[in-house]
Order: sequence, then C-alpha cells, then structure tokens
Amino acid sequence: MKISAVSSEVSTESLIATFKAMSHATVLLVMALFAASQTCMTLFFLFSKIFLINLYLNVDRSIISQLKGLNLTGVLPTEFANLTNLQELDLTRNYINGSIPTNYSQLPLVNLTLLGNRLSGTIPKEIGDIGSLESLVLEDNDLGGPLPENLGNLTNLKRLFLSANNFTGTIPESFHNLKNLTDFRIDGTRISGKIPDFIGNWSKLDRLDLQGTSMEGTIPSTISLLTNLTELRISDLKGSSRPFPNLQDLKVLEYLTLRNCLITGPIPNYIGEMQKLKQLSTTVLCSGLLRLSDILYGLFSQV
Repeated sequence: MKISAVSSEVSTESLIATFKAMSHATVLLVMALFAASQTCMTLFFLFSKIFLINLYLNVDRSIISQLKGLNLTGVLPTEFANLTNLQELDLTRNYINGSIPTNYSQLPLVNLTLLGNRLSGTIPKEIGDIGSLESLVLEDNDLGGPLPENLGNLTNLKRLFLSANNFTGTIPESFHNLKNLTDFRIDGTRISGKIPDFIGNWSKLDRLDLQGTSMEGTIPSTISLLTNLTELRISDLKGSSRPFPNLQDLKVLEYLTLRNCLITGPIPNYIGEMQKLKQLSTTVLCSGLLRLSDILYGLFSQV
C-alpha cells in the first residue's frame, strides 16, 4: 500500500473512509507516519485524527500510542481524553509545551510517559485519580510547584520518574501508600525537607535516586528495609554531619552513590563483602577515609 504525504487540508470524511478499510494495527502505523511527515507536525492534527479513528471505527480494544522522538510540537489537546480505551501514551523526546490537561484523569492509562519535552506548570492533582497507572514518567521538563498529595492514591504505581524539573516543597506524606514502587527518581529538583522515614514501606524498590536536590538531614534508618535495592544514589544532603547509614541488609546492591552527604566515620567493613557491588562512589569527612573510598570506587569500577 502506497501512502502519500498528507496535509492538514485532507478532509475528515476521506480519512474516515480510508481508515475503515484498514486494520487497527495499520491505522496506528499510518498515524506514526503522519507524525513523521514534514507536512504534519502538530499534536492537535495528529491526535484529532486518532480521536476520529476511535470514534468512528468503534474500537473496543486497548489503543497503545507510542510516538517517541518525532519532533512533535504544540500542546497536549484536551480532546485526547475522549480516547476511552487508551492505556499507554508515550511522547518521549518531542517539543511539546504547555501544561498537562486535567481531564486526562478520565483515561484508563497504565503508562504515561512525557519525558524530555517542554511541559510547564504543575502536575495536575487529577492525575492521582488514574487508579490503573503503573508508570508515570515526567523527567526532563519544566514542571514545578509542589508534588500533589493525590499522587499517593496511585497504589498500583511501579515507576515514578520526576527528575530534572523544578518541583518544590517536600515529598508528600501520602507517598507512604506507594507500596508497589520499584523505581523512584527525583534527581535535580528543588525538593526539600528530610528523606521521609516511610520509604521503608517501599519494600519492592529496586532503584532509588535522590541526587542533587535541596533535601537535608540524615538518611533514615528505615532504608535498611529496602532489601531489594540494586541501585541507591543519594547526594548533596544539607545539614550537620551524620554517620554512614546502615546498609548491611542490602545484599543485592550493585550501584551505591553517597556523595556530599556530610557522612563521617569509617566505611563499614560489610561494604567490602557486598559481592554484587559493581560501583561505589562515596565521600566522607576524613581525608584518610576519603582516600579509601576513592580506592574502592576505582576497584569496583573496573569490575
């Protein structure tokens, strides 16, 4: 089948007639080709056509839309909430600006990925109403403001990526409900306050990234409960000096970063017994021990 270039002047009626002759998979492929075309680069055009497909073809199966790196521009259309079967929306690395529409809470999304765009404003509290959501990836945008308490309602959430944004305030207390989290990242934000004790509830956590924030205080003792962690990265904690955290039960750790956390005292011997450890990067407030840390880092980096 030969597909010619499509412009925004193509009539809705002709598109519907064409789509009715296609399989569901072919329709989605054509949409991706539309997006890649130099004559069709706006989200409003692309998604309005997808909406028409869903409406007129009476699609009763789940629509999965992955539109990564297609140089899409414009804003996220509110009409997209009418795609009542949409389970996955992945718009990674485009040029989408504006805010996240509040009515996306009507969608049965399992995965919402908007990484690497130009989104601004706050995370709508309504996102916390998407009970089916398992993955929320908002990294590398210009989002700001406090994190909504409602996100703590996402009890099925497994991945929450918020790094490289301008979030302020503290990690909400409601996040203690996120017991299915396996991956939490909030690097490079202006989140402040202490690392909450309730992270011990995140017993399924495989990766925890808290680097380059405005957080302060000690690393809570409850971190020792995260026995499934393979990657732990914390840096730039403010406040007074503190001892090395108890990580003895984290036996499957592969990557450990504790830099500029005002840690004093010796590096525990059990660190040298972590057989799965591939990389260790620490700083401590003692020149002799700092040298030992650097030596260990160099050795493990070569593994």
